[in-house]
Amino acid sequence: MKNQKADIRILLRSADKYAVAFYAKLQGYNLYCGPGLGFGPKGMFRYSYHESGESHLHVPKSEGLGMAIGDPGTLLAELKGKQRFPGPSSEPQALKWDARPKPDSSKRRTIIMDLEAITVPSFSIDLWTLEPGKPELVEEALQFYEPFTGVMLAHVLADWCTPNLLGVVWTLRPEAWANLERSIATRSG
Repeated sequence: MKNQKADIRILLRSADKYAVAFYAKLQGYNLYCGPGLGFGPKGMFRYSYHESGESHLHVPKSEGLGMAIGDPGTLLAELKGKQRFPGPSSEPQALKWDARPKPDSSKRRTIIMDLEAITVPSFSIDLWTLEPGKPELVEEALQFYEPFTGVMLAHVLADWCTPNLLGVVWTLRPEAWANLERSIATRSG
């Protein structure tokens, strides 16, 4: 599996323009993921999880990018069960609107979400790594959001690699957004 490749992308569409809201790329047992931002240095807020178990988050510094080094984690080749990597909250205006959708292939899966159909102020995207050969883990990961007042908007699965990759787009329920907005208004009012 050292030569394996998997690529998942979550795109937004507005009329004839596209933006990468999130990408995940697995090369061997090295995983890279993040949003396609339209500002800042290239690769900003890109997360990498390496075959060694080391992880890095590329963060802005006063000049260029720096790396925040995470604690060692489970080796992807040895993953049992499922592991969630909480992802970024996406604001469509922060994305770079120059993407070109590519067709699905044996190594790539893409979902496209119409921006006009998204009726919430923001959404988040999480990446899950799943133990191969256990399709029940997909359902368990998708059920994760229910108790947290979450609504799943879309998901994309790469089930040919080790580990399997699952990208999940989710948001708060309308009543949770309303409660959040009331809380903000109370604090600022």
